Amino acid sequence: MRRSSFRLSIALILGIGACAAALAFVSASNAGSTGATLKLFAHPQALGINGSGFVKAAYTAAAGAGTGSATHVVITVTLQTGLDFDATHSSSGCSIADSANHPRDVVCTVGTVNAGATATRFITFRATAEGPYTIDGIATQDNGTGGNGGGGGSVGQTTTADPKGQLTVYAATDTSNNGNCFFNGGSVQTPNPSGLDIQSTGASVGKPDPSLGIPCAYADVGETAIPNFANKGFNVPAISHDNIAILIGAATITIKLDPLPVTFNKIVWRYFPNFDPASPPTNISQGTIIGPCTSDGKLPTGSNVCLLLSVKSGNSGTWTFLQNGTGSDPGYGS
Repeated sequence: MRRSSFRLSIALILGIGACAAALAFVSASNAGSTGATLKLFAHPQALGINGSGFVKAAYTAAAGAGTGSATHVVITVTLQTGLDFDATHSSSGCSIADSANHPRDVVCTVGTVNAGATATRFITFRATAEGPYTIDGIATQDNGTGGNGGGGGSVGQTTTADPKGQLTVYAATDTSNNGNCFFNGGSVQTPNPSGLDIQSTGASVGKPDPSLGIPCAYADVGETAIPNFANKGFNVPAISHDNIAILIGAATITIKLDPLPVTFNKIVWRYFPNFDPASPPTNISQGTIIGPCTSDGKLPTGSNVCLLLSVKSGNSGTWTFLQNGTGSDPGYGS
């Protein structure tokens, strides 16, 4: 997964940025129901307790010579205990169809999908328990033949989700991860610095770009430890990062350090647009220096991030940035 990040150059290591799933939809080339696909994408992939999230279910009908439309398409997404279905913000036609026997199954009635076409549904939820989650699902459909959209083809075929949705919900006591998805804008942050936890990362976001079609503006923030950080030019052993959807306007990112382990007069921040926690930078010089915002408090033309404000207090400080979200509609790349 691609993730952008900030980093602070003179000896500190912090990062913020955005993450975008880069999986593309693939239409099958052979005829019949065996060519249909169902893909599930969950966002944000790091979520705090009581935070909201969504699953994008993308069903693609089979394609190929002689393949007709898929008819009577129904997508069923199973939310594990700890992820509570939010009907208000989910796609129309999605509901708990059998609350007595299948209370975790969200059923979305789709109908007819033309050969090779993709139908998407969004299932929103609220996280009530911590832990890693795998969200599974199936699609059932009948398939016509001869390109005529019904009759004579296979009936009651099942397509299993691949990939499945993946996300992690973190406890309220977790000092390094938090996330939420906002229907009308909002803020999320890791806890304020305290004791051995010297840094905090926060993000304030508005509404997602309408072109994405997603139900809410996802944002997750966190800090990831960097092995052998001192040998790579950093004095703080963790990098701050974020994962933010493309928004109508810029997000506001706030990073707090209290206290810094070194005395400083000025800090130079660096931005890593392709930060990967599994493969962190080997040297701080790999990052791009972050310049100031414009005099009227906006992003400079052509920049995805700028430093808006810095407040120093002894060996502590708070830095505020403007940043474009770069996370796309999951499943379509960035």
